[in-house]
Amino acid sequence: MTPAAFTIARNEPFFLPLWLAYYGGQVGPENLFVLDHETDDGSTDDLPCERVPVDNAGVCFDHEWLCATAAAFQADLLERGFGPVVYSDVDEFLCHPLGLRGFLQSVQAGACRATGYNLVQGPAEADYDAAQPLLAQRGWWKHHSLYDKTLVAREPLQWEVGFHSLQGRSFAVRADGLTLVHLHSFDRTQARQRHAARAGWPWHEGERRLGHSKQWQLEGAALEGWLEEQTVGAEPVAGWLKEQVPF
Repeated sequence: MTPAAFTIARNEPFFLPLWLAYYGGQVGPENLFVLDHETDDGSTDDLPCERVPVDNAGVCFDHEWLCATAAAFQADLLERGFGPVVYSDVDEFLCHPLGLRGFLQSVQAGACRATGYNLVQGPAEADYDAAQPLLAQRGWWKHHSLYDKTLVAREPLQWEVGFHSLQGRSFAVRADGLTLVHLHSFDRTQARQRHAARAGWPWHEGERRLGHSKQWQLEGAALEGWLEEQTVGAEPVAGWLKEQVPF
């Protein structure tokens, strides 16, 4: 079987090129798929892989729709003979000390759970410089169990809201060495810009009432406080990550 990877993106001019370059290097661009959720900023034009339009009637924040859409597409890829199949948000990068490509080629389990870390901007680290490798500029991360996600599978999955757990069984078996690197807050300037760009996106009202993705509603001092919280308790990034991950 051939490994494949897919994501869902809407107006991600910064992260989508990183996602394409990284996962394309691991599974090949011909085995990448971008579910394009009504992008209107041109960032999904002329992709080096298959673009699959998905529509939610203009509603952007709707986790039940998102999880159902991802589950259906993952099942379709498995039915088409791909496997294992990787799903990740566009700012999430699955890595392994032996390289993700090698890990995927050795997967025997039906589903694999990663150990997740937020990559953060340390107090002495400058703003991200696009002319330099990202991991050369960041040396701190923080484990967060929320990102211990099950995102690699050889069998169809059904996710709970946020992809943080699975319906019916909570989690798959944790795969030794499989690491999710979450880049949402790796750079404060970039994070502020991304939050500002999403400020006007329409929400499913049920999402607001339940408080899903409430970080996207933060602004001003509240957003700054949230970004600061991400750094509390951070520890040095594992040395193998900088050796294995080409960004």
